[in-house]
Amino acid sequence: MFDSLINSSSLTKSMFLLGIGLAGVFSVLILFYILIKLLLKLFPEKGNN
Repeated sequence: MFDSLINSSSLTKSMFLLGIGLAGVFSVLILFYILIKLLLKLFPEKGNN
């Protein structure tokens, strides 16, 4: 797989890098969302009643 990527054009290499970058960003966002949900379950908000 990477042999064909090494010998490809700059546009193909940049699209591959764009895909890796977007996957990284969305995986961090999903991890952050799950972490917030977990912390909200572990430490519930105290009511003002």
